[in-house]
Amino acid sequence: MKLTKTSLFIFFMLFVLSGPVFSGPFSEKLGECFVRSTSEADKNQLVRWMYILMAEHPVIKKDYPIAERDKVASDIAMADIVTSLFTRSCAAEADEALKYEGEIAFYSSFEMLGSASAGSIFTDPNVEAASQRYMEYIDFGKLSGSLKD
Repeated sequence: MKLTKTSLFIFFMLFVLSGPVFSGPFSEKLGECFVRSTSEADKNQLVRWMYILMAEHPVIKKDYPIAERDKVASDIAMADIVTSLFTRSCAAEADEALKYEGEIAFYSSFEMLGSASAGSIFTDPNVEAASQRYMEYIDFGKLSGSLKD
């Protein structure tokens, strides 16, 4: 299997930033292998990497800077996970997906892994509680007055 650095970058960007993409039987099998073959620690690292990636946005970056050493450490950890998935854990599935569905098969496979990893963010009790904090500032009187049946 031959993947370029650019292809891998595009796969990651698309799985992090895009909506649903093509999913055939081989990419589904590969995605299932990715999810099955990553430990909770791997999935947590993927969540950290996505957070650091989003923190590069100018709106976030100026208020919540992340040290360069933390970015590099996260990138290295992510590279180790991807390398392991492609060369050990899911090598056969990746070869089949590339052979029968082409490079596009990797998009939905990474999307499955990203969804499985990111899903843990919103099921965490601390995050769930924090997601509701804004509600204490809603003026429900105004809101109910404007939402009439």
